[in-house]
Amino acid sequence: MTGGPIAVPAGYVVDRWRVGELIGSGAWGSVYAAADENPDSDERAALKFLPAAYLTPGQRALLGEVVEREARFSLHADHPHLIRTLAVHTLREPDRPDLDGAVVLVMERAVTNLRDLLASGTKGSPASPERLLTEICDALAHMHAEGWVHGDLKPGNILIMQDGSARLADFGVTAQIDGTHAYAPRIGSSDYLPPEWWTERVGENGIPLRTTADIWAFGIIVHQVLAGGLHPFPGAAQQSRAMAAQSYANGTTLLRLDAGIAPVWRKIIADCLAPDHESRSAHAAVEILARIRAAVEGRIHADPNTPGARPSNTVTYNGGSVTYSDTVALSGAVQSASDSVDSGYDTVRSGRSTRIRSRLRAWCPGHSRRSRVAFVGTIAVALGVGGWWLGGDMQGNGTTTAHQIAVVGALRPDAAVPAQYRDMITNAARLCAEQEVTPSLIAAILKAESNFNPSFSDPSTASYGIAGWTPEVFHSWMVGNATDYMKPADAIPAVSRYLCWVEQGYKQVSLPGNPDLLLAAGYDSSRKAVIAAAGPPAFTRAFADEVARYAKEYEG
Repeated sequence: MTGGPIAVPAGYVVDRWRVGELIGSGAWGSVYAAADENPDSDERAALKFLPAAYLTPGQRALLGEVVEREARFSLHADHPHLIRTLAVHTLREPDRPDLDGAVVLVMERAVTNLRDLLASGTKGSPASPERLLTEICDALAHMHAEGWVHGDLKPGNILIMQDGSARLADFGVTAQIDGTHAYAPRIGSSDYLPPEWWTERVGENGIPLRTTADIWAFGIIVHQVLAGGLHPFPGAAQQSRAMAAQSYANGTTLLRLDAGIAPVWRKIIADCLAPDHESRSAHAAVEILARIRAAVEGRIHADPNTPGARPSNTVTYNGGSVTYSDTVALSGAVQSASDSVDSGYDTVRSGRSTRIRSRLRAWCPGHSRRSRVAFVGTIAVALGVGGWWLGGDMQGNGTTTAHQIAVVGALRPDAAVPAQYRDMITNAARLCAEQEVTPSLIAAILKAESNFNPSFSDPSTASYGIAGWTPEVFHSWMVGNATDYMKPADAIPAVSRYLCWVEQGYKQVSLPGNPDLLLAAGYDSSRKAVIAAAGPPAFTRAFADEVARYAKEYEG
């Protein structure tokens, strides 16, 4: 179904509600602010206009099902953190084909939603991230206890009210459990769908829907709230992030969480993101809520794995008690990656020196270096190709940590690496679960690229900054607000993310050879070029040898 704004004129009246400004639009129509026509009333509402015009019969049927689901659940929305639908109207406007037949849901009005808060860089709600997450989980626990599955939990469907409280909204996919499943239309936001959703069979009642789908989505949201909007699975587009989640669920990559998230919250996220329905079903919303409340109230004051610091694991909830396990099991181990994001295209790492111009002419006869780089940068963005990155725990069967991995190839205390970049380089190496991506290797690449000069510039090859990034390619590997390729704090982590993706590709084909030479060659050209040559191509050898020499010199 195609969505988009429904042009409702200001002042248009639905029942007793007068339409005001457009709040937002999505796949299912548009939401407008509205006020009570009665001048003595200060009541406000939000009107969701769902289109009927220009729809195929199949789309009309699906829209009807979505509206019916939302209206039916609204009769049961008796929880303080569930948005209420106050009324449902069908418009009759024969002179306005765009409005005729449209369904209008009259809902409680919020001031913003979590999606917009995250996009603006605001962590959590106007009150606090902890309050927001508690309230979301409280509403989810209530829904599950009443036998309902939300089915489309995502930041855009979490509304923030005037008092800063959070409420779940948009119940168009919400379904009541019949036995072990509910059923829903095959719709939803791929960023928040569990891995098993993609392989479920669609029956005559729709796709099976379980409460564990909501638990998965909640885990994604917790990570985003606590990490400033950062999604726990890498990729520049929804499709690539969904593929990364499936790669994790298949055991070919690890769960990678932001380093700034406290251990107790990382364990909650890891349980919510257990890779399959069966393992995730051990963590019901009511149990997760109890753990969140315990964390917020300070009952969990240290890492439970620290000897002598294990707290009580029984928490009172709604007059009863819930016992939970504080043991985290992350699936998978460090092994060859399938790298399902790679669809046969490879990002050319550009920006070394004049030697690259002849190399690119060999790749693309008749094309200038600049046009080639622009092309591959566009392809990388369009495909959502992003590095396998990590901030925080990189645990394989609960044993390998980011700190342990970073020790491999650590910088010697007296290595000739500028002091102001040492921590940046070490932390960048921790963004990757592949032990071949080391601080010494990253430092060596920066040395070979620019001699650690943050103002390095070679317009003839479009190479800039300490890492010699080409702007178009840099933007394929940056994350979040790290958008300045001339800023070392932005450019250096992108080096690690790119190298991590290159190494994943090498392992996929079991490419033998010296890791420093192979990764340096991949940085100088592309993963595809190195794999095709079964080692560093001749035109990368000088650069690769230089990097390998510096890496050996810097390594402790």
